[in-house]
Amino acid sequence: MGNNVCGTLTVIQHEDDCPPGLLEGLARRSGLALALVRPYRGEPLPSFDSLTSTSQGLVILGGGPGPLQDEHYDWLAPCRHLCLDTLEESFPLLGICLGEELLGAALGSEITRRPKPAVGLRTVLPEPAAATDPLFARAEVHAPHQAFQAFQWHQDEVSALPSATPIGAPIVPLARDEEGRLEAFRAGKAAWGVQFHPEITPAIATRWATTSALTPSDRDPESFAREIERWRGTNKGVDAPVRLLDAFVRFACSAR
Repeated sequence: MGNNVCGTLTVIQHEDDCPPGLLEGLARRSGLALALVRPYRGEPLPSFDSLTSTSQGLVILGGGPGPLQDEHYDWLAPCRHLCLDTLEESFPLLGICLGEELLGAALGSEITRRPKPAVGLRTVLPEPAAATDPLFARAEVHAPHQAFQAFQWHQDEVSALPSATPIGAPIVPLARDEEGRLEAFRAGKAAWGVQFHPEITPAIATRWATTSALTPSDRDPESFAREIERWRGTNKGVDAPVRLLDAFVRFACSAR
C-alpha cells in the first residue's frame, strides 16, 4: 500500500462510543483521508451529489440506535435513503453493524432481535459466494465454510434478505454464523454489509463493555480487550475482519 493520496472516505458515525477505530489507520495507509460526519452532534448528512463529488466511498459505522428508530434519531431515514442512492450508482459503501442494518432495512430486509445479544468473539463461516466476491476474495477470506473469528456487539440483526435491490441488482449472502444467522452480504456491485466489527480496538471494546446494556453480567469489562489482544496476537496482528476492512478501503481507492 502506497502513500499517494487518492481522495477522501466519508464516514457516518452515530455516537461518540463508536469511532472509526482501525479504519482510520487503514485508510491513511491507502492514501485516503477520513471525512467524519456526526449527525448526533447536529452535523448534516451529505447529499449524494456532494458525496460523489468529494469522496471515494462511504462507511456507515455501528451504534446504539435501532435501524428503524426514526422517532428518536432523525438522521436514520436519510441514512437509509443515502444507501439506496449509492446502490443506484454503484458507489462504494460499507455498512458495519448498525450500518449493515440500515442498508438491509433500506433494501426491505426484515430486522429482528436476537433472543440473546451477540457479544465478543464469535465464529463466522463464509458462504460459497464469497469465493468470487471482490472483498472476500481480495482479503483471502473466501474458502467455503472456512471459519474465522469476528468481534460482535449487537442484538438487532438483518434477516430474510430480498433476492434483489430495488433496481434489480442481486443481493448475495456472503457469511453466516454457526446458527445460520446472516453475518455479511453484498448488494449490487459495490455495497456491503457486515454484522461484525472489523474496526474494533481493545480500547473501544472496553468502552462498550463499561457502558453498554448488552454487556454480560458475568464478564469483566477488561476481559474483552484481553480477548482481542490474544486473538490478534495469534494472527500476527492481522485477522480476517481487518483484512476485509482493508479490502474495502483499497476497493474504494481504486474504484473511482
